Amino acid sequence: MRLLKKYLYSDMDHTVIASDKTVSERNQQALRLFTSLGGRFGVATGRNVAIARPYLKYLPVNSPSIVYNGAAVYDFNAGKFLHRLLFPAALGEEIMNLAIATYPQGSAQAFSEGPILLLNPNSVTDHYILEENQPHASASVKEGCAHAFKVQMYGEHERLLEVQAAVEERLHGEGYLCTFSAPYYLEYLPLGASKGGALRWIEENLGQSREETAAVGDFFNDLEMLEMASVGAAVANAPEEVRRRADMVVAGCDHHALEDFILHHLIEE
Repeated sequence: MRLLKKYLYSDMDHTVIASDKTVSERNQQALRLFTSLGGRFGVATGRNVAIARPYLKYLPVNSPSIVYNGAAVYDFNAGKFLHRLLFPAALGEEIMNLAIATYPQGSAQAFSEGPILLLNPNSVTDHYILEENQPHASASVKEGCAHAFKVQMYGEHERLLEVQAAVEERLHGEGYLCTFSAPYYLEYLPLGASKGGALRWIEENLGQSREETAAVGDFFNDLEMLEMASVGAAVANAPEEVRRRADMVVAGCDHHALEDFILHHLIEE
């Protein structure tokens, strides 16, 4: 057996992690085979370091990973940041205050190096925080935005579209990037922060060749990364546009997506 690509980056939720929040044994075995052949594997996630780490016992991460949806590159083995971009504090405050005014029931959140900071604690509860018991704390908008990698709103998709429109009307897209990482997460990132941008930083600063890089994901925030990689795969549960723009479509997250990608596209007998 030999590897067709040396580097592999995978989105976490609804890609390598199934909808029931597990990593299948078949995905784990395929990843162990990939790394045993000399492959370098990293995750590319919107999660912060703390809420990504519990899954690393199932994932043989041996390469710098993309966290905070591309606002940072983190070496889990060394326990340190290699690259990070912070959201401008005043701009974060303005966006979050407008978001809360537009959608008071939405969960306004700031992601820094510690727990997730909840900026309007009386809002609806983020189901991921509940189901995974993710570390979180309450903070004012000012406190939360002081050292944030990203800020986001959680809630009903149609209401989040209202938030997106209100922010766009006031700020005209200046000074930030906006993306949906899931239908229920509207994220605001510093300029230059994306999974694709982080992958570019890794290539330029850590010597990883784009021609030797493969990536897999499930949503619109993964698109730039999939298109930058030499081979970009969308899982079968991805939206139609994501599947159409990827180089290929592999099995869905509940049907061992990483096993399918690795065994059928990244390894040659």
